[in-house]
Amino acid sequence: MINKIEKKLAISENNFSKYPEKNLYLNYLFYLNFANLKDQFNEEENIVNHYSNTAEEIVFHEENCENIFKSILSEVTEEFNRFHKQNFNKKSISLILGHWLKRFIKICYDRYHLLEIAFNQYKLNKVEILNVENFNFSTKESGGIYYASINEKWNYALVSKIIHFFSLGDYEIIKDNKNNEFLDFEFEKFQKTEKKNLKIIFTKKILNSLNFLRSQKDSIVYLSYFPFLKEKSLEFTLGQLPSYWNFDYKINSNFDLNERSKIRFDIKKDGKNIENFIKSILPNALPVSFIEGFKNLLDLEKKFPSNPKLIFSCNAFDMNDLFKVYAASKQMHGTQIISGQHGSGSFLLPDSNFIPELNFSDYYLTWGKNDNKKYLPLFNFKTLSKTKITGGKNFIIYTRSLGYSLTLFDRQKENLKTIETINKVSKNLSQEILSKTKIKLHNFSHKKLHKNLNQIYKEIQFNKILGKNLIQTSKDAKISLFLYNSTGILECLVLNIPFLCFWPDTKKQINPVLLKKFEILKKAKIYFDKEDELINHINNIWDRVDNWWNDSFTQQKIELFNKDLNLKPKNDSFTKLSSFLTNIKNFDVKTKTDDIYPLW
Repeated sequence: MINKIEKKLAISENNFSKYPEKNLYLNYLFYLNFANLKDQFNEEENIVNHYSNTAEEIVFHEENCENIFKSILSEVTEEFNRFHKQNFNKKSISLILGHWLKRFIKICYDRYHLLEIAFNQYKLNKVEILNVENFNFSTKESGGIYYASINEKWNYALVSKIIHFFSLGDYEIIKDNKNNEFLDFEFEKFQKTEKKNLKIIFTKKILNSLNFLRSQKDSIVYLSYFPFLKEKSLEFTLGQLPSYWNFDYKINSNFDLNERSKIRFDIKKDGKNIENFIKSILPNALPVSFIEGFKNLLDLEKKFPSNPKLIFSCNAFDMNDLFKVYAASKQMHGTQIISGQHGSGSFLLPDSNFIPELNFSDYYLTWGKNDNKKYLPLFNFKTLSKTKITGGKNFIIYTRSLGYSLTLFDRQKENLKTIETINKVSKNLSQEILSKTKIKLHNFSHKKLHKNLNQIYKEIQFNKILGKNLIQTSKDAKISLFLYNSTGILECLVLNIPFLCFWPDTKKQINPVLLKKFEILKKAKIYFDKEDELINHINNIWDRVDNWWNDSFTQQKIELFNKDLNLKPKNDSFTKLSSFLTNIKNFDVKTKTDDIYPLW
């Protein structure tokens, strides 16, 4: 049914009505980017009705995007090899491009479906769109897709291209003098420790001085989630000298439109569909690191072992482009690729089953999940060597990162709902609790890109915590509250740290296959799906948190939740991992098939 009221599609500043009630935003990203938050606003009238509102719907659309990924991967592999004169197989290209390509597909899929709903269900004024035929949609490296996804100009250019490609509604193409401006997003590739550890700094210097003793067959263990010295001891058990692997790099190349014009994908003549659109925009969207800067990465990867038995990481396969190119090159020659469970691959979320590691890894080391022959259930890596935490006296509220817009649901809407929950909590908790309440802001929130949200958080009167990890923060907490489905929940359950959890659209953030697990936590009054019940529980247990948490019923439920999902490290856990890695053998590249889905 078409909304009879004429609206202005607010996709840019020049597509904006001075009458707030007439503006229609694709989602809350566009609302937060362009709206005056003090203006009149009604979600039903001013935000496009989202296509994905339940966990099951998220999974359905994730499957659609996965099918697009699988459909175009062969052609992407072929064209990537032709352009660079290489011979990577699909599995290796999935390693190099998988994280970026899946995110890019989801962004295009999301914007297209929101635009389709907007033009089908609303009466819209003529829209002004950019001429983006030669627009530079690329970022300097693959991690830049996060920043691009919430950038006003980049999104305006993308929806302009979608509107023109699909001939949506009535539009006018306008000139833009900054049309070819390079969006120089550069992701912070390398994690910085909160405080300098002199022991680790000294150890790294020693290891650097011993680099000349490296063997070309040394395995690579990098960003494993294990404490640094544990990581080095793991290398020692593999029969090699511990090394400090430095995968720092810098992309100095620039977007080259002439080079990009040589990249061509087959646009099928079977109608204007989202897959054809993605292939039409890919040449100008692929990261500079994988096009103009790729040769440099190939040169840099030669400084690492040429024939490692295995490459193991939990984090580096995502956004370290040098590491990915190195791992893919070695995989082509028989090296086993082993990835470990991490945040987005924690199995907690609706999209957890679609992470790229499940496409390219030979083994996936989990924190306990064991329902696949390629999974190796070990323990919660982030809790290794962590001792019992003695809590403090405060009530700590954990908030999600301010986030990006590359999901198949309205990520920014969750931020606003989280703020609503904080405001409700502040009005209904006892004064004693409120006086001891602090908000732990997520360390991964980019202030410059979230001006409106940061301003809202600034107006919340509670003290803020920033830059500390969960262990450091827990020492200050009598009890904590997670307002999102965080891996911090799994850490607390293993380390036996008292906490509660609640989030807006409660079941929307839970992987449907784990709903029964969360029902267990609900019975223990750890997980809540109603705000009022949560608030009453906090008030009721504040003076007896330890009694409630250590009660046999609560502890039994925690143990039941953790079973086969979130295991506590045992004395022999690290030995088990060492033994597994030691016994791995290189595969025979002559007989190994190019199977990009070894874990499914």
